[in-house]
Amino acid sequence: GAIGSGESATDLIVDGETFWKGVPRGNRVLVHYRTGMWSLMPLRRFPFATHYEQAAHILKLLERREVITRLGEIGTTQRLVFLGALIEDEQAVARTKHETNLLAEQYPGISAQLIREPETSRQSAAIAHDLDLMATADYLVAGVGQWGNLGAMLQDEGVHIYAEDQMLSASFWNSRVLSPPKLEISERSQADRPFSKKALLELCERDPRIKQLEDVPEQKMTRSIEEVRAFQEKQIKMIRDRPYRGPQLPGEQSQQSSAEL
Repeated sequence: GAIGSGESATDLIVDGETFWKGVPRGNRVLVHYRTGMWSLMPLRRFPFATHYEQAAHILKLLERREVITRLGEIGTTQRLVFLGALIEDEQAVARTKHETNLLAEQYPGISAQLIREPETSRQSAAIAHDLDLMATADYLVAGVGQWGNLGAMLQDEGVHIYAEDQMLSASFWNSRVLSPPKLEISERSQADRPFSKKALLELCERDPRIKQLEDVPEQKMTRSIEEVRAFQEKQIKMIRDRPYRGPQLPGEQSQQSSAEL
């Protein structure tokens, strides 16, 4: 791909191992945030009201497994990373910073926060580095969205933990779902290992439904780009304006206290 302004090819060579500080495989946990209100507060039927609630629940489950501990020390055998790029909704950006602080405070000795500001979030070297971190995590708790799918797809050893009905487009061999009713981490993958290229071609050849999809005439867009964007903006505004059921920002707490008085 193209190298961004001011970057050299060597800048794009990143190694997640350097950020994990020598922590051995098995105790590397990464909590990823997407900074859009639609991601912090998913629209679909969901066992958790917010991404924060889900992340906190999974961290407690990993505590019970002794993957992480609240008294752990950095540079020993555990590391907990909070990763996010501040590129979307302003309200979500403020909430992301607040929520990662709250979570990190519970694991002070092993936590590290890598929350990138807008001016660096889209740099190709930063994107490559962040993906490498996600790919080298043993336990990946990803924000709702395609970026989480990509991080899970790149993992070679770790697992990706998500909830039923989370907005994911695919399940992978390393996916682990939070199984109801107690929302425990499943021990088995929710999908087989990915198809080989040969197996995928054979499936396409013998499945008539795929051939039927190929024969469907291309559908022309009936709405203009402006109409589509207006619809998207309306949906995003609706999500932003909904009451937030996660941790309240300090300013919101003050307002609520004043209203009660």
